[in-house]
Amino acid sequence: RDSLRKEMSRYSLMGYALRDSSQYLAASEMHQRELSLAQQLDDTLMVINSLNSLGANYRRMGIFNEALDYYGQVLVMIQGVRSKGDSRYRKCQAVAYNGLGNVYTMMGNYADADSVLRIALAIETELGSENGMNVDNANLGRVFELRGQLDSAWNYYNRAFYHSKRYGSALSLAYCHVNFGRVYEKRHQYAKAIKEFNLAFGLIDGKKDLWLWLQPCIALARIHMLTGDLTTSEGLSERCAEGGQKHQLYGISGRDIRALLGTLPETRRL
Repeated sequence: RDSLRKEMSRYSLMGYALRDSSQYLAASEMHQRELSLAQQLDDTLMVINSLNSLGANYRRMGIFNEALDYYGQVLVMIQGVRSKGDSRYRKCQAVAYNGLGNVYTMMGNYADADSVLRIALAIETELGSENGMNVDNANLGRVFELRGQLDSAWNYYNRAFYHSKRYGSALSLAYCHVNFGRVYEKRHQYAKAIKEFNLAFGLIDGKKDLWLWLQPCIALARIHMLTGDLTTSEGLSERCAEGGQKHQLYGISGRDIRALLGTLPETRRL
């Protein structure tokens, strides 16, 4: 059993590494192997972790029905666990609710997204997780942003920024600057938007998190085009298109990447 546990942990770590490099199909294969071993070992917590990981991968690939199914399985399993008040299970529950919220947001179901994200935030607040509170506040801010309620979005993004600074992760801070930049762009405050996107750029390793790197890259290309700096826009657009092609080669659904690249000048779209 010890050898099976070591193998299960290895698959888990490999899955996370592949997901961080945007290789979601390969990551899903690793987490499926992890899930199979967790089931053989009757390790409920690892089964739940595997299901959450699979939900995240399918969500990022835009395969929403599969993602919803995996997150749903997590919530059903936790309800049947005797020690469901254990902080580890509560954390898994928060992750699943946050994942559901992200899927609902991407599907345009903002009411349900708001509802489950608030549940996730309540659990993360109960656990005192700075990163969890950062993520859930940011995702609630995104819901308000997509609804066109920019003042409310800004308030939630500021809360996320507060917790992100306390958590101390460069990647989470990068997400915050991307969020601020989008709000400034929608308010046509382009100089401030450019500053925020550049701050995000400085914190992101494009080789490790290509999806996040593409967001400020595309936004900056778009803003420079809108403000008449076509030379800068052209150079950024070229980089974005190359990054988008790499992203698709990793087996990721083209839906979201096309939506991002669709804002570039026609000559640089995929």
